[in-house]
Amino acid sequence: MRIYFLQYEVSPHVANELFAEVGGAYVNCWVKAASPQEAYAISNKSLVDQSWLVLSLQTCELGDPEEMGENDTEMFQEAEQEGEAYLFHTWPNEPQEGEALH
Repeated sequence: MRIYFLQYEVSPHVANELFAEVGGAYVNCWVKAASPQEAYAISNKSLVDQSWLVLSLQTCELGDPEEMGENDTEMFQEAEQEGEAYLFHTWPNEPQEGEALH
């Protein structure tokens, strides 16, 4: 099994406790899996289970610890131990560059 790095753009589902505060997020995911397809299935299910709507998959590639910063290296190591690690970069629930609120 290898560690894959995936990045999604997501929006909170109405059932998400952050719905009123958060307009959306980019999520960096590190997932231990046998293939990119399996990493996608695992991470997508985890996000949906946490009440996030997946808007798009931005990146899906093998994780390379030599090209990572300190925070990414910690997340990579967490995925090696736990199987998955997620880092959310959220923005407020305000119109973003001409877009309406969710």
